[in-house]
Amino acid sequence: MVGAGESRLPGVRRFVERVDDALSPAELTSLWVAVTLGAPVVVVGYMLMVGTSLGGLGLSATQLLLAVPLGVVVAVGLLWAAARPGSRYGEGLGVLLKPSFGTVGAGLYLVVHAAVLIVLAALELRVAGVVLAAAVGDLGPFTLPDFVGVGIAALAAVGLSVGGALRWWVRRVAFWGGLATAMWIVSRLAADMNLEAARAQTPSPWFWLGVDMIVGLAALFFPLIVDTTRALPDERSAPAAVGAGFGVSALIVLMAGGLAAATSPGIVDPAQIVTKLGGPLAGVGAALALLAWVVFAESDGAPLFLVMPTRALASLGIDPPRWVGVVAGPAAATAAALLVSSRNLFGVLAFLMSILTPILGVFLSDFYLVRRGAYMSRDLYRRGGAYRGVNLAAIISLLLGFAVYQWVTPVGADWWVQFLTDGLPGAPLSQFGAPGVVASLAASALAYSVVGRVFLREESYVSHVRSF
Repeated sequence: MVGAGESRLPGVRRFVERVDDALSPAELTSLWVAVTLGAPVVVVGYMLMVGTSLGGLGLSATQLLLAVPLGVVVAVGLLWAAARPGSRYGEGLGVLLKPSFGTVGAGLYLVVHAAVLIVLAALELRVAGVVLAAAVGDLGPFTLPDFVGVGIAALAAVGLSVGGALRWWVRRVAFWGGLATAMWIVSRLAADMNLEAARAQTPSPWFWLGVDMIVGLAALFFPLIVDTTRALPDERSAPAAVGAGFGVSALIVLMAGGLAAATSPGIVDPAQIVTKLGGPLAGVGAALALLAWVVFAESDGAPLFLVMPTRALASLGIDPPRWVGVVAGPAAATAAALLVSSRNLFGVLAFLMSILTPILGVFLSDFYLVRRGAYMSRDLYRRGGAYRGVNLAAIISLLLGFAVYQWVTPVGADWWVQFLTDGLPGAPLSQFGAPGVVASLAASALAYSVVGRVFLREESYVSHVRSF
């Protein structure tokens, strides 16, 4: 029976019903191209090449050409590994974390999941608004306030969702338009680049930190990978779809961000970083490049982050009203985009990554090493059974991975970073070249595989006698 709230939003109902349909591999590939063509990936590319005085790594052009493909290959491998459980069991991450974290622990994770989605959507809206305002200012005789640009971006996000056109837009428009725009921007920035200065640039000692930064994108996006690959009818198609969708577009966008740093260094605000994709020279060409980026790359970011994973909650027995992902989610993200600067939003994302990274480590260790790729399906939907309560092995491993991440790369509020820097010997260990993401992943995965043998009961240790 359709409730009163749903009857007033028939477009929302049609959209959710379409989202529940199985995604084809082509649709999943298109979706991940659209997700990757956004502000977080651009900013990572920019920080690879911008100087250390601005918080970047100062990689040379040669190092960028090596670091980007290497980091993307590792990230694709991690995302492929995370996608396999989702496509095999047809469930979202909230359900698939039950064996590793317990039913209660998986429920607590939903708070982190919601925060990540809201902040990602808010960052996309903020960046889209600022870039739109910059483009209009370059093209016309009047200026557009940033908050008006954010409002326009939010209306576009809601319009795509309510109209039920998001899947059509992502596959038919955003896929080709986004890739074409990214390639256009890369060629434009490459033409503006001073090749002599690039060849004379001194190599940075932080090459491996650059690779680690790219690998961090896998930790940021893996919850969405699991929640979207659950809709694939065949688990064998997940690796190819993820690799093509994330890998190819990430290569292009990371290069665009790096070239923007080479041609227009000196920017630290993520929204202003994206405006540099138009090139160092103001004018019609730059304005058109920015407008194209907003239309094809940023307009669908917020609805993708807020709407697509909403139905995964139903498997946990949490069935929110269907307007939540379409109306309430964008409303919360818009409020955050208007009230918080893009730089602070990116800082919140960095802190959430220090939590997501060890969660990914525990999840992969549990699925591949501890339970050998097999769960007791009936217990995924029970509050009791083998997966009841909280798995202490996972909590211990999560805390260890979080501590390692923060020791290597302190992130968060200023007082928190200062507390860690003053209290932990040698912090930040990244100053000695230690990679925070890889270290946290390794620590959490190794700890869970070892400590799990002590805390997990034998009957829940290996779900079935089954191997790959």
